Amino acid sequence: MKNVMAWIIGITLTLGMIAFGVLTQVSGARDIGEKGSIEQTKVSMMITDNNTVTGNTVKNYIKQEGLDVTVDSDDDPDADEIADGALYKMTKSYNEDGVLDEVKFKIIDLSRGDDDDDDKDDKK
Repeated sequence: MKNVMAWIIGITLTLGMIAFGVLTQVSGARDIGEKGSIEQTKVSMMITDNNTVTGNTVKNYIKQEGLDVTVDSDDDPDADEIADGALYKMTKSYNEDGVLDEVKFKIIDLSRGDDDDDDKDDKK
């Protein structure tokens, strides 16, 4: 009887340790899947609207001399505050000679799962 109980306890502990290891791996796979889904959404948004850019593009425009760059209504943006992976809606303005004069960026809120509602109203 003691041997049977010892076997049952041993098997239960072994199965519990195996289940714990498998559940940890499943959790990690789910996290990777969620990150992949977010990145897929970003790429899809950038493909459908060529005025949707990443933070790297914003940083490149900030570094250009003689160009007025505005990020979310901040007239003097700091490139260190721009997240590389964030998405921004870009609006360009040209002077009378056709030279790029001003670039405005507005961050896209990815937590809502859709693009900027104000821009959709403008298109109507």
